[in-house]
Amino acid sequence: MKAILTTLAIGGLLCCVSVRAEDTKTAPKNPSPDRVSIFEAPLQCPAAPQIGCGSRAKPLLLELERDSNVSEAWLNRAGTKIAVVWKPESKAKARRGVATKLKEQEATEIKGKPRDEAITEFLSGNGWYRGADVDRLSEEEAGIIAARLVQRVEARRGRHYRRSIGSTGRSQDHVAKGEGRSTSARFGRCSKETLHRR
Repeated sequence: MKAILTTLAIGGLLCCVSVRAEDTKTAPKNPSPDRVSIFEAPLQCPAAPQIGCGSRAKPLLLELERDSNVSEAWLNRAGTKIAVVWKPESKAKARRGVATKLKEQEATEIKGKPRDEAITEFLSGNGWYRGADVDRLSEEEAGIIAARLVQRVEARRGRHYRRSIGSTGRSQDHVAKGEGRSTSARFGRCSKETLHRR
């Protein structure tokens, strides 16, 4: 069991490393800022709130890109912002319609100086994902969850060993070799002398 969990954790962590290395491979094509709207959106992963949730964001981003007025839709790595790149021919009324749809998804358009800062961040191209690319965030989330699971299993296993050692007086070396498993079941009714003779 330990070997399986360790393998899962290492695989997940390697996946995270490769995901981070690929962050900058896909970047916006530097549209003019007047063709970009940025929306604040609550799309963080519940299990890993430091990153966006690919499974929640992907359908929304793909739906946005199917709109005839939208050229591209992007999610930032943290899952807190959506960038919509409009087609050059899109009209203000059509843009408002898309903004209304996003508002139904609890996304609100960023205006003023915060918008300018968000546009600069977006145009840098670092840490933004289009619809199909958000799967990399899901892979990273899986790695985070796997690492957390391994830590929990190791912690519980350590508590189990300490309980076994405490009840039998046997060293952890014996427990680690498997000799201490179910010690209380094997020796529950034995006297201390019997235990020490073994």
